[in-house]
Amino acid sequence: MVEKEQDTVNYLQLINDFEVIYPQLHLTPPLIESDFTTLYPGMNSYEFKFASFLYSNGYTIFREPNIQNCVHVPDFFVYSPFDDSGKLVELTMYNREFTNCNVSKRPRNEVKKTLLRKRNQLEEIKECGIPYIILYREELEYIRKEYINDLF
Repeated sequence: MVEKEQDTVNYLQLINDFEVIYPQLHLTPPLIESDFTTLYPGMNSYEFKFASFLYSNGYTIFREPNIQNCVHVPDFFVYSPFDDSGKLVELTMYNREFTNCNVSKRPRNEVKKTLLRKRNQLEEIKECGIPYIILYREELEYIRKEYINDLF
């Protein structure tokens, strides 16, 4: 029990530290081991598998960080204890050129709205002043090939 209390104190300090560095960033408590026993609510399967992989490798995962003046939220804020840094992480199944949009399976107007929303989200992430990484389909394919065979 003492260990769990210490973890909570450490996480609260970590949240406070990052919110001082990035006052526009608002984090909730990180995902914990029990969050990885079943699909975490609100995550799709590849987000869940990616987060599980990072967690199992010692990273701390904060789900859907809130960023002041951003309408869209990224998937994660990931803290690396290895270099005491953190960054926003957004995963998208779209490729870099947004050419894999399955127009044949969905109405064109719906696809246009989805693409506009995704582009706006990525632009907000890039402009928010917090280090970030956007993993497009190309990177996720590589991760699937090299690290997480059943990513999607």
